Amino acid sequence: MTAGNAATDLKTLRVGVISPNLAYSLDWFPDTEHGDAAWPLESVAKRVALLFDRIYLTHDLDVTCELVGGYAENAETATLRYLAEQRLLFTPKELGYDSGEAFIAAHTTGAAAALHRRLIRVGNPWGDEEPGDMKYIGQPDIGDFDAQNGWHPRSRVGWNDPKIKTRKMLYENLLMRRNVAMLRAAGCENVAIVGRQYENLPPAKRSHPVWCVVLKELPQLDIRAPWEDVLGFRQEERTQHLVRSLRRWVRKIVAENWSAAELEDEIKELVYQYERHMHASRISGTKEALEIVITGVAELAEDVVKLRLGKLAKLATAILNQRAARLREESTAPGRELALIPEAQRVFGTDEELDHISS
Repeated sequence: MTAGNAATDLKTLRVGVISPNLAYSLDWFPDTEHGDAAWPLESVAKRVALLFDRIYLTHDLDVTCELVGGYAENAETATLRYLAEQRLLFTPKELGYDSGEAFIAAHTTGAAAALHRRLIRVGNPWGDEEPGDMKYIGQPDIGDFDAQNGWHPRSRVGWNDPKIKTRKMLYENLLMRRNVAMLRAAGCENVAIVGRQYENLPPAKRSHPVWCVVLKELPQLDIRAPWEDVLGFRQEERTQHLVRSLRRWVRKIVAENWSAAELEDEIKELVYQYERHMHASRISGTKEALEIVITGVAELAEDVVKLRLGKLAKLATAILNQRAARLREESTAPGRELALIPEAQRVFGTDEELDHISS
């Protein structure tokens, strides 16, 4: 594949842009023991994987792995490389670019170029940085890791400088916006920011919060849900149908003026209506379904021996009709656009259920 035909492929992809800071948790240094704490990227990336075709994290996975692994390899870097192999984690090389820098150079045009220039000015400073060095631009913020003896690379004052937090937020804000603009310049039409660690700065115009809120409502998928199960679930035809329905709902909501709090209430109410409707429909059809199944199972062995195909066909037809009725109920259920959320909860469990199972 060459860079020339990469844009055509990007048009078909739904890309979720997540913060590289989630791959490099600032709560623990990557080369020290962090116990059983869940890796922030693990749960966020699994939920994003249910909603998007690809995840865009950074332009240079090798440098990201250096930071995450503390310049070594560990379980987290192995996960990143596995996701790249599975083509869930977006890498410029798969589009024909020799390096991430080449991908950035080709697509930091227009709005992306303006954001890129501002991003460079804010920088991602480190102790041994040379003039013009851009190795860590676009990578996780390494300022906290490189700070020592009361000194911080984002400040001339020290750790108590309130501007450190502001500069970190500004770096992430510009980085996420640049990545989205860059992917759109490359030809990706369906791209959204999800899973941010730092929110927009107060003076900035906030982007629509719908994806962040939807992400919160999905079940917490951490190390207890194997990646193989997550990737398998997202490939199921039914899951893909539910994702398409949810994305149609998102497109409608984006055109409206909703706050995060209002969206949370709306999503919870729609999911509640869907669950209540489906529960009622299952109860109304339970007696008939049980009678058919119990009667059929009791006579099943004898029917097979005596080749009573008519009765078996009747049993199979009754079960299929029952399933079709439930699908019809689902297709008209209020809140059906958000059916992916309760479906994922049933497959992977809620936080409380997972905690109970693991205890």
